[in-house]
Amino acid sequence: MSKCHLEPDGGDYMVIGWDPPLRTFFCVVELERHGDAGPVLSLGSSPNEFRYNPDPLIDAIAQYAPPFDRDKLRIELMKDRAADDASRVYHLD
Repeated sequence: MSKCHLEPDGGDYMVIGWDPPLRTFFCVVELERHGDAGPVLSLGSSPNEFRYNPDPLIDAIAQYAPPFDRDKLRIELMKDRAADDASRVYHLD
């Protein structure tokens, strides 16, 4: 699956991307302050759940991530889906 990392420096884990086998966009947020409690946000784990539109996930992850360019992220995610890219790992610059 493609993964765009949005986490700030530190122990938090925030990714959003495209999962080709499930044919869906996904996002996961794990905050260090929650320890081993598991993800505080996990969307896109069912087949075709967010197949065409990553906007709900962008909105959801924006509540936890530092500020980022939503339009640029949307473009990159749509590129991942179009390429059906399962190996791309990146950060927004």
